Amino acid sequence: MKIIKITFIVLLIAFAVGNTYAGQVPVHDPSVIIVYKDANGNSYPEQNAENSFTKYYYLVGTQLGAAYSQDMLNWTAFTPTLSVNGQTSTDYATIFGENATWAGWSNNNDLKNNLWAADIIWNKDLKKWCMYYSLNGDDWHSSICMLASNKIEGPYERVGSVVFGGMDSKTSGSGNNDFKKVTGQNTIPDRYMKDGGWGGTYGSSCIDPNVLYDENGQLWLVYGSWSGGIFVIKLDNKTGLRDYSYNYGVNPVNGAVWEGSRLRYDEYMGVHIAGGYYVSGEGPYIEYMKDADGEGYYYLFMSYGFYSPEGGYNMRLFRSKNITGPFIDVTGDDAVFNKAIYPNYGDNVTFGISLMQNYSWDWWTADKNITDYGQVGGGQTAQGHNSALKDEDGKCYIIYHTKDNTGNGYGWHHVEVHPMVFTSDGWPLVAPFEARLGEYTNPDTLYKVQDIMGEYKVLTHTAVNYEALACNKPGTMRLNADKTISADYTGTWDYDYANGKQFITLKTSVGTFNGTLLDQRMEDNGRKTLCLTAMNPANELCLWAYRKPQTKMGTETTFSPFFRVGEKDQSLVWDDKDKFLKVDAPAGDFEITFSFHNYNKTENNWDNWSLRFEENTDNVWALRANAYSVSTFSGSTVTYAIPPTWNEFNDKDIEVKIIRQGASIHVSASVDGKDIYGALSKSSPQTALTVYLGGESTYLDVKKMSVASLKEREIIGTVTNYGAYKDKFNAYSGAERTFSGDFKARYTFNNFHSTGEKNVWNNFIIRNTIDNQVGLIRSDGYQIDSKGSITFTNSWGEDWDRFLRTLEQAKVDIDIDRTGSTITYTCHFNSYEGLSQEMVTTQTGITADAVTLGLTEEASQLDVLSIMEQKTTKVEIEEGVSTPTISSNEQKITISPKITEDFVFIQLQKSNGSATLHGANGSILAKKATSIGEIVFNLSELPNGIYVITCEGMSEKVVKR
Repeated sequence: MKIIKITFIVLLIAFAVGNTYAGQVPVHDPSVIIVYKDANGNSYPEQNAENSFTKYYYLVGTQLGAAYSQDMLNWTAFTPTLSVNGQTSTDYATIFGENATWAGWSNNNDLKNNLWAADIIWNKDLKKWCMYYSLNGDDWHSSICMLASNKIEGPYERVGSVVFGGMDSKTSGSGNNDFKKVTGQNTIPDRYMKDGGWGGTYGSSCIDPNVLYDENGQLWLVYGSWSGGIFVIKLDNKTGLRDYSYNYGVNPVNGAVWEGSRLRYDEYMGVHIAGGYYVSGEGPYIEYMKDADGEGYYYLFMSYGFYSPEGGYNMRLFRSKNITGPFIDVTGDDAVFNKAIYPNYGDNVTFGISLMQNYSWDWWTADKNITDYGQVGGGQTAQGHNSALKDEDGKCYIIYHTKDNTGNGYGWHHVEVHPMVFTSDGWPLVAPFEARLGEYTNPDTLYKVQDIMGEYKVLTHTAVNYEALACNKPGTMRLNADKTISADYTGTWDYDYANGKQFITLKTSVGTFNGTLLDQRMEDNGRKTLCLTAMNPANELCLWAYRKPQTKMGTETTFSPFFRVGEKDQSLVWDDKDKFLKVDAPAGDFEITFSFHNYNKTENNWDNWSLRFEENTDNVWALRANAYSVSTFSGSTVTYAIPPTWNEFNDKDIEVKIIRQGASIHVSASVDGKDIYGALSKSSPQTALTVYLGGESTYLDVKKMSVASLKEREIIGTVTNYGAYKDKFNAYSGAERTFSGDFKARYTFNNFHSTGEKNVWNNFIIRNTIDNQVGLIRSDGYQIDSKGSITFTNSWGEDWDRFLRTLEQAKVDIDIDRTGSTITYTCHFNSYEGLSQEMVTTQTGITADAVTLGLTEEASQLDVLSIMEQKTTKVEIEEGVSTPTISSNEQKITISPKITEDFVFIQLQKSNGSATLHGANGSILAKKATSIGEIVFNLSELPNGIYVITCEGMSEKVVKR
């Protein structure tokens, strides 16, 4: 024990050396509390009626470490001040009085270095901030005392001692006196003794305090570490010290209550709730939380193993209906041991839910030469000694210290805060990435299969060779459209939404994982994506996963009123592809969507819509809506999620989404937002494909379609790993796309800036390059060097505070519309906290045909979700007319397709005009002008299929057979 203690002290001293950086802070054993402050710096436990106080999160920890933050990400370190008789002091021997004497330290540095694991609470009766510190000494001479202050930063003055450890027949003083006060005994009973002194297998190590109110408003102290285990005692609400009059309702025999070989109660140490027999386990923290069904429990967090980087340290979880236990884990294991078990950490994950193990994400640097608190190194190890917080909005968080893997066992450490979400089992699990306030999934969000399906990176928290500082690395998991799982895990998956619950179940070859979906930003790189955290309750194995984040770039076409596939007589045949709607899909990953109404005969289950994928005429996947493929790609396998009934698509509005990632093609179909059908083609070609929407004994009125390539998610700007944005103006740019003539487009991205940002210009900026001149349009309504004339209007007026709050974490849609010489940028800002704003920028006097648009930023970061050109194709449907006409008040355009001769003639009633030939996906194939009133397009070099002619704002479909 002495060797362990000496190592502990040396390492903690080493951790405390060096500069303290704003942002990420090295508070060891962090304990969290919510604090409100007024303009004068006074601190309060609650918001005032005027809602004018500023909310903070405060941490206190070992060796007077402390920090505060408004977002639990960007922390500012400080040192709480202490006092004696109202005078600020750093004379720790005097400050801590009998506790310092009991610990046996006289040197001031020794005393500070042995101030371990503080906890803090607002005492409702005293109306003071009460900080509980443990002061550790040799031979278990430890104690916990309470200090109090009117302000959260101090000065704190010692009020009194709460509990002691290390008493024996040779000792005298405060510990022995307190023992007598509690038990009435002058001598220390033999059950505490070993070799003439305090025995570490029964007696407590009196450190690591946690103070809380139970649901009945009673105040309790939880404490202990290794040794005899974790205990809880009742405190006096009015003093914050031990309640010497409390009757625990037990009948001890020889001062203790045993259940077999499990100690349940000791008359001095209190109710035994965890550990024992010198088995590892420290840093107890209890938080009362309610699960997704509103069922409340006291959740006990502990850390098993040694706290050092190579010590196998990790957090475990138990729960109970009562604050005094018994606490059990998900498999029913008791937190109190009935025998010595060594080790109970590392490979042994039997007791308590092991919330996480050593891990490293792919994008974290492998460089282990850590130079400051702002670096991660080769991964994170020894996560533990946590606190937990149920915030005022009901969201839950875990706050812990983690060691950055330097590879030499001598790591930097810092505080991490992750959200916790409840599974269908009623257990809180840790989310994969650090918390960003306001980023939680909206409880009203109902995901569809097409939102969930795709490729995920999955990190399973298995036990690792912790002594070698090994870390779990992510693998690949595909959640497929047919509800199967493939890649590193195999099995099936299912999603269950009810009243805001985002439950997902993964039935795999290694067991069933019950999990929860949530949106998160990927740690240290800023990409926002769908994530999940899950646990196998059979073996308490936890895993994290995130959906591969990609940027979508393509074209969205709206047909007005619709584009008809087939004829109203429902004579369409499954292989009549010349009558189908054709889309050219790019090589690599892509996404295609079709929105249409299905008018089917309903005589057979194959009387329905269908899809056809062609690599070439010899390699075709012909997919029907009745879970059948007429043909499949060479070497591929196709599986299906079958509709509940075969009439689900009858006379319905349908949305079909196709996603190709790698060699997997996912097809998902929904009706009225309800998932109906899924199909998966594995080992498919990754080359360019031609995709057709068609059917059998039906006709389809297609209202909208889109086709887009999927690339690695584009990020513009940088962020520190403590959530600060520091880029210089226009230092990073991207998301560029060039448009010609009149056009419409939408840019969609997430905008992030630092919490508490005061500069309105620290946000996204639109780049417009016209005639080689780069112009910049800022989100705060200011422009630099843009061509033409610029005017701004906005919805926030002069309320810049609201503007900044909205854009702190906002989804931004910019609708861009060019008509003639005018470009209009309509910017919609929607924060993840429900705030909305709009800015309209009008740029006039633009004569150039080509415009290149993009994004840049200042002191912010842009997470680019999609860039989609938006086209509207007007189609005049004249039933029974084989050669349709499109007319307007100004002119009549006649489009006369000569199918056999491969020519299309456009006849205008005036001599001057132009026309454009488009592919079915809206791409421009040719553009011609005329001065003689006639335009001819030669289709002889183009494949059979559907094309669209646009002329003077009107359009018509042409079919080449």
